[in-house]
Amino acid sequence: MKCLWCGFQTTTDKTSATETVRYANKEHIFPEAVEGKKTLEQGKVCHLCNERLGQYVDANLKQGNLAMIRQYQESSAIKGKPIGKYRDRKDKARKEAEIKYLEDRSERKKSIGREEDVVNFTNYLHVDGRPVDLDFDEKFSKALLKCAVNALYDQRSQETMQNTYPDALDFVNKPNYEGSRSWPYAACYSHIFRRVSFEPTCIARTELNNTPVAVALLFPCAVFLVGMYPNILDWKLVQNLKRSLEESGDSEMLEHFRSATSELNFYYLKKHIPGVPDPSGAFHLLTKCRICQQVNPSGFGISRSSVLEPTDGFFSHASHSWNSYTKDDLVTMGVNLDGMSVEKIDSFIRRIGIKMTENFRSLTNIIDCVRACINCGEQITFSSKDCFL
Repeated sequence: MKCLWCGFQTTTDKTSATETVRYANKEHIFPEAVEGKKTLEQGKVCHLCNERLGQYVDANLKQGNLAMIRQYQESSAIKGKPIGKYRDRKDKARKEAEIKYLEDRSERKKSIGREEDVVNFTNYLHVDGRPVDLDFDEKFSKALLKCAVNALYDQRSQETMQNTYPDALDFVNKPNYEGSRSWPYAACYSHIFRRVSFEPTCIARTELNNTPVAVALLFPCAVFLVGMYPNILDWKLVQNLKRSLEESGDSEMLEHFRSATSELNFYYLKKHIPGVPDPSGAFHLLTKCRICQQVNPSGFGISRSSVLEPTDGFFSHASHSWNSYTKDDLVTMGVNLDGMSVEKIDSFIRRIGIKMTENFRSLTNIIDCVRACINCGEQITFSSKDCFL
């Protein structure tokens, strides 16, 4: 038998291991840290790859998503295994620090930089009593994909997996996150007041020519939909999987994920495309995709001079990389830049968004325009009230 990740021959006898034949210990389908108990057949993953991916991939499963943090970060212990007094004290201190971190992260997100440049900062929202994380996290995406790979590998050979899912294996196995925008996921969160605990599992899959192309992974805090090929998980496939789950026989298991209307409400998360300033020097008139939350240029521009008005220096809007002021703009608006270095001015410009002045609102008169989202491809219908700078 060969290891799925490195291709080395494996042995289950530790004393028989050599430089070319690696010892294979037990690889959990879902990590023990998230209460996974079932393991792959011993020999399918060598102990070196098991440890490497456990440290650099699996660890992100309970760190890259708000719901997973709430579910699993109360303790670093593995359920059913003893924990010492020293580690228990460390866990309590870490938990207090994490709670403070979550409370402060929204404010830090506004002050650190543009929204596309900030990694792993959560839109800390509560919708229908649920903690809703609308931020795509590339590390979490990789960790989910590894769980999906393991769930399918449990019933398949190494050769079949390598021939069928080479791109998925490559993304999980590589040391960086290059290409992460090709691996979106969707999430349906459980109710915050219905906290339960059970072993994660793969509860559904969508197949094409008898080959799974997407799977549904059930955790106590969320159902995650994961595509097995780059960019195959689009909004249409998410809706198909959603209907399949709603009509499945697992209604009792999914009960605490349903909304008041008995629906499973999935959020589609895909890495955002950074903005490009208008080459003419005008401001982009922007709108946001309701499916993937991507900021989109509407196709209309607004001249700078028409929206620059005197200001008291207060800028309340979040910044992004599609539009930004110049130093001359700030001077025109009466912002006092005396004593500020070039670096501080640049930093200030990166932190602030474009003010929505009364003059701007009077210039826009858009009704039911339609365009395709530059990120997920879904249609966006927008009017003036949906636009911003």
